Amino acid sequence: MGAPLDLYLARARVVESLATPSRWLDVGTAHGHFCCAAQQAWPGTKFDGLDISRGIEQAERAGWVGHAYRGFLPDVADGIVGNYDVVSLFHCLEHTPDPRAEIGAAYKVLEPGGLLVIEVPDPECAMGRLLGRFWFPWFQPQHLHMLSVKNLTKLLREAGFEPAIVQRRQAHLQVEFGTALMLFLSWLAPRLTAPWRRPPSRFEAVKTQLIWFFGFALVPISMLLDAIGAPLLPKLGISNAYRVVARRDRLPLPQRRAEVVIAKASAEAQMV
Repeated sequence: MGAPLDLYLARARVVESLATPSRWLDVGTAHGHFCCAAQQAWPGTKFDGLDISRGIEQAERAGWVGHAYRGFLPDVADGIVGNYDVVSLFHCLEHTPDPRAEIGAAYKVLEPGGLLVIEVPDPECAMGRLLGRFWFPWFQPQHLHMLSVKNLTKLLREAGFEPAIVQRRQAHLQVEFGTALMLFLSWLAPRLTAPWRRPPSRFEAVKTQLIWFFGFALVPISMLLDAIGAPLLPKLGISNAYRVVARRDRLPLPQRRAEVVIAKASAEAQMV
């Protein structure tokens, strides 16, 4: 599977104090690993998945998701309005060109009172400042947006959601030192066979081989640091990701929009 089972189960159980899900849509689900694992936590729940890759179709054939949607959530939302009581985006929102559009589409496909679960990298993490360009969650250029908790909760409230749960410690991923080492080695000795590079000199080829040879000797140390840091860093208040559960308001969308317009008009009248 794509991640440890206990991580998938923790993500699935994050809603247990708020609701018992019956219809769950996982956005950016790839091959459906989360949906497959989450059925252990919620055996009575139907898990559907959405992704832009053909892996989602394989997940449907394997029975890991009940129904597969291939595409982007804003593009399919109008056809599944109110179909789900939980929508999740685990490390997906930071890849989207317009987070507002994704959150607005999630509002559409959720029933009134439904839950939106979002997990993203935490740009306020101290390790990001310490490791700088070698901190894996920056993941450039794939990560288009790095939203702080404050900014994400602001977007959620603007879209008609009310944040109910924020988890930092529980969302930490064991990716700090091993990935930093690989990124550092790639910076010191980039791939020589890239099509845009000129043929390497003998010196460059030998240098690259030596850097990677001695660099790989540090891999066990980096893995040990990750194993030690995974439980320790969150206890110190350092987490490279966070998780938010937000509840969609219970008003139908047209009524909610009307109330927002009235509230804005009232505020403008008071200013005059």
